[in-house]
Amino acid sequence: MLPEKLKSLREGANLTQKQVADVLNVDRSTYTYYELGKSRPDMDALIQLASIFKVSVDELLDYHPKMEA
Repeated sequence: MLPEKLKSLREGANLTQKQVADVLNVDRSTYTYYELGKSRPDMDALIQLASIFKVSVDELLDYHPKMEA
């Protein structure tokens, strides 16, 4: 799920919630809510988060489309 993925990626990057929130230009509490699953980031924030953590938006969302042959 997204909240667990965000926390794991942030901790793996040795960043604080405040540091990530500052890059997103949101309050720390807003970012904390993303990690707790109380709110969801909008598309712009998802794109920024993917950039911060050097992953794709698909990876953030655990989206793996089935490829048809």
